[in-house]
This record gives sequence, C-alpha cells and structure tokens, in this order.
Amino acid sequence: MATFTKNLRTIYAENGLAASATATSTALDISTALQVDVQARIKNGTAPTVGAKVIVQASGDDTTYYEWARAQAGIAASTVYDFTFPDIRGPKYIKVSFDGAAGQTITASAVGHEITSIA
Repeated sequence: MATFTKNLRTIYAENGLAASATATSTALDISTALQVDVQARIKNGTAPTVGAKVIVQASGDDTTYYEWARAQAGIAASTVYDFTFPDIRGPKYIKVSFDGAAGQTITASAVGHEITSIA
C-alpha cells in the first residue's frame, strides 16, 4: 500500500472581514506538491443580503493570477459554509480571495492539504 507525505498549509488564517470588503492571501508556493486540496470556510454573523464568495486563483509565475475556481456562501445568519476545491495540480502558486458579504461582517479562513510524495 502506498504511503503519502502530507502537509497542512495555512493559506488564509481565520480573520474577520468587514461588510463588502475583499481580502486576498499571500501566494502559496505549491511547485513541489503533487497535489493540493484547498478547504475554505465562511462564517456568517447576521444574515447578509448577498453571500460572500471564495475564489481560488492560480499562477505559473507568481505575477499573473487566473481564477481557478469559486463558490458562494448562502445568506443564513450564524451559519458556517465549508467549500472544498480538490485536486489542484499544475500551477506553481495559488492564492485565495474572499469577497465579503453585502451588508454584514463575515469570518473567513482557508487551508491547503498538500501531498508532496508517494512511497
């Protein structure tokens, strides 16, 4: 049976995001990873009128980023929305952006589950 070497990488540490604000993580170098799965979390406080978005961006040069995937949280108050973006392979760098909910503060976070080797 194969043995995987895995690392948990913080992409965006849990942080409050003001109503309608946008925040982007620093670049995460995944050039030596075989695969990365990104998990993002958005926690609503009071019910927003429009749910916040999480956007995974990818780059080959850490200069020009392109949208890889996106998801949008719902609008229920005091609710946690978890999103998984599996099997990211190919790009050298990734970032995660959060586009805040309309009218309300949210809490956002993202981690990467990185596989670096298989034995």
